[in-house]
Amino acid sequence: MRNFLTSAQVLESFIDRIKEVNPVLNCVVADRFNEARKEARTADDLVNSGLFSTEKLAAEKTLSRGAIYHQGLYSHQR
Repeated sequence: MRNFLTSAQVLESFIDRIKEVNPVLNCVVADRFNEARKEARTADDLVNSGLFSTEKLAAEKTLSRGAIYHQGLYSHQR
């Protein structure tokens, strides 16, 4: 039997890393960690219920709706 990481476990790893590097990089200006934790639990519940496979969940559910997102390259700033 294969062992899988849950969405919540993966999320916590990302949050820990963001908290570690963000003081240096200053790249996350508006975190939504609490909302993301709720969404990760929802995703895990859907997969555990058998209603969704991980593949179907990724294809059909967007759990980051309303999140602020912006990207750019520092080298493009003048």
